[in-house]
Amino acid sequence: VEYASVPARKPTIPVTTMLKLFGGQFLEVQVSQSFHDGNLDCRWRRGIAITSKLTGLWEPRGPVTPEDISHLQNRVEQFTATVRLQRQDLRTVTPCKHSFSKWLVEASAAYAQGDVPPAMHGAVLPMCHGDCSVVAGFFDLMHAAAIPQESADSLHTSAMAMGAASVQELLVEDWPRLGAAWTALKPLQQRRLLSLVSSRGARI
Repeated sequence: VEYASVPARKPTIPVTTMLKLFGGQFLEVQVSQSFHDGNLDCRWRRGIAITSKLTGLWEPRGPVTPEDISHLQNRVEQFTATVRLQRQDLRTVTPCKHSFSKWLVEASAAYAQGDVPPAMHGAVLPMCHGDCSVVAGFFDLMHAAAIPQESADSLHTSAMAMGAASVQELLVEDWPRLGAAWTALKPLQQRRLLSLVSSRGARI
């Protein structure tokens, strides 16, 4: 709400525009008249994901009124994270040569096209110094395939035993070789995972 309302004289996203976007209504987008005949009609149907601190989330600020906030709340499904992560919950990930912003743009574009974004798009395989305790991109794939955490951990252990350094090394035929960890998956979980691996391999 605060981001949309500033600067007051010419807001980044006026509240009225945001309400139309969330409601799937048509609105005009101002574009350069040097290249277009009039402004473009726009209609957003995909929704939007927003993250924010909980404190002061719905407090009126600047030109935004309580009524504006009420309209926004009617268009937002709020999920509140109440569990504080502990150090043991965090995972070590392999550094990527791409900046976060570039990774975000590439991953968003791939997702918009119905693809599963590779964990390290365009990156080289990681160099391990000492113990390489994580197969790069493995848990991103597990999340995309909706594999339960316990099953994902078992699969990861088996992949490590095979000597994998990156999930990109595992071909479709390699997954059934992960032994008991693989057979413990339900049939649709296996199918979903292999489908993602197969589509990823076609793009590499």
